[in-house]
Amino acid sequence: MKIKLLSSDLENEEPQYDPVVTQLSIPEPSKWSIDVLQKMRKKIKLQPDFQRGFVWESKKQKDLIKSIYRNIPIPAIYFAKYKNGKLEVIDGQQRLTTILGYLNENNVDKHLRKKVIKKAELKDSSNNKIEEPEIKRIIRHQRYIYCIEIPNNNLNLKTKYEIFQALNKGAYPLKRQEIRNCLFQSELPELNKKLKSSAKKLKELIKTDYKRMEAEEFVLRFFVINEKAYGENKVSSLLDDFELIKRINIREASNKYRLFIRRMKRIFDKSNFDSYFQLLKDDASQPLKTSDIGKFIFSGKINQGLFHLFAFYLPKYNENQFSKIDITATRKGFIKLLENNEFVSYVSGSGTDKLNKIRKAMKVFEKSFILPFFGDYTDKLKRSISAQEKETLYRNIPICYLCYGKIKSLNKCESDHIKSHKKGHDTGLNNTLAAHISCNRKKSAREISEYRMTPESIARRRKNKKNIEEYLRRLKDWNKAHPIDTYKELVSFAKKDTKS
Repeated sequence: MKIKLLSSDLENEEPQYDPVVTQLSIPEPSKWSIDVLQKMRKKIKLQPDFQRGFVWESKKQKDLIKSIYRNIPIPAIYFAKYKNGKLEVIDGQQRLTTILGYLNENNVDKHLRKKVIKKAELKDSSNNKIEEPEIKRIIRHQRYIYCIEIPNNNLNLKTKYEIFQALNKGAYPLKRQEIRNCLFQSELPELNKKLKSSAKKLKELIKTDYKRMEAEEFVLRFFVINEKAYGENKVSSLLDDFELIKRINIREASNKYRLFIRRMKRIFDKSNFDSYFQLLKDDASQPLKTSDIGKFIFSGKINQGLFHLFAFYLPKYNENQFSKIDITATRKGFIKLLENNEFVSYVSGSGTDKLNKIRKAMKVFEKSFILPFFGDYTDKLKRSISAQEKETLYRNIPICYLCYGKIKSLNKCESDHIKSHKKGHDTGLNNTLAAHISCNRKKSAREISEYRMTPESIARRRKNKKNIEEYLRRLKDWNKAHPIDTYKELVSFAKKDTKS
């Protein structure tokens, strides 16, 4: 599988953020010896999951060590301090990693040890090389850093986020999702874990290895869109609505997300296609007559607007509705949508996060693509027959059609779709028979021919072979009043079982 290594490959980049930090009582900086910092290493959360990786090159690290050795002041390190004494780096992670890693590589995680410098390679005023142990001794025992501890118990999630943003002014500023994930790690660990695992599924789908939490942000976008109706709020504002994020049912959102990925694969998955959520490349020569989506040239960048629209609409359909989609026609319809200049103008360029553009994009997407090829998601077929129909069915055929066993009472009976509802088959007496609850559960969404091959099904049918004659008689009588689509197949199965 070809993997594209991209640090940022998105259309509609995130807007600039102007933080308004809640007024806080920030303590005065304290002067800490570097030796003390090193001894406190186990209490310091230096590399939380949120970090995009250690990004300082060797020269920048050496310049920092040189500045400290020469006693040149460096910016303060900001920590969030927890009640248990643990410290979490808010600002200064790159500096602190460099310092501690240089003094002893065991101060940093294993995956960082190859990245931190082992030698500063400094020279004195006479241009003589200074021995590394001497540099480390001076730095460890005679040099200081100003540190600021902000009590974590005074910070809610929103305030922490604003502080991170306000301090995020370095040469390698964090992206907004990197900051969110830092906060989620300590405040919403279950969500943080799920974002990470779900991001892997997106990377596998689009065959792109994002390095700076872009994939995690797309997953979060999916979660908030499905928590709060799309088109009522800007998605960028939902991403920073921590009260909304706390309300997300993670299991339910994750199930929807897995369904979403599976459906995207079903619609577009081809050996030569990996351009999910992309617009057509506007200056490329596109094919004129082919219906093969893999022959078209795409932009190479995920379009946020397209992602949002698919994320909002696809999970709304049940399996019965989705199974009836004509995949070939849907792909053609998607290309036609991307050739619609009006639609493209709503999901690209500036201002795509404005509500008026979002709503216009939704209107065209729904009218030109969703309704013609997916149908109305509100028009859901009933999932089961009525209680009265079930009772009548049980009274006429009180025998499980899956195992031929007698069903002792109505409350031990379930009405089962002979051909799977999830695969697009209707609910009605033409496709329903009585079954034991346990047999129905074992069969699940499988076709009856597949389920009959299982050892458990074979054993149960053999055990109840004596009931087949009565089952066939009742089935024949019922079929006269309520014709069953698969009647001949069911009779054939039963007759084979009498001979086995």
